[in-house]
Amino acid sequence: MTHSEFVEAWKSRRIAVRVNKELALRVMSSPDMPRRYRAAHHFWAWIWLFSIPLAIALGIFVKWWVGLIVLIVGFLLPRAIKKSAMEFVIEHSVEDGEFYDKAINSGLLIVDENTL
Repeated sequence: MTHSEFVEAWKSRRIAVRVNKELALRVMSSPDMPRRYRAAHHFWAWIWLFSIPLAIALGIFVKWWVGLIVLIVGFLLPRAIKKSAMEFVIEHSVEDGEFYDKAINSGLLIVDENTL
């Protein structure tokens, strides 16, 4: 499937697209992705990294339940980060034909051409 066919089919919702999670997380650190996607991904990864020490500090110095809320949010962030990385890959594949070709050839993007 060519890039233009992919874009047309994606916009008209005639195809299903799957993204390899591990490869999506890896490509988020590569120069293949635009800076805006990489910045958003790195921002949320840092937020997740600091959520656990922040939860402990808030639990000790503020209120225990505030720390618990931040801890729960911290445990939910990795799933959201993976999902957003996969969505970024799809968005960039629609925008950039060269990236689309690389993503298809590497197995990062899997297109199911069956009608939904």
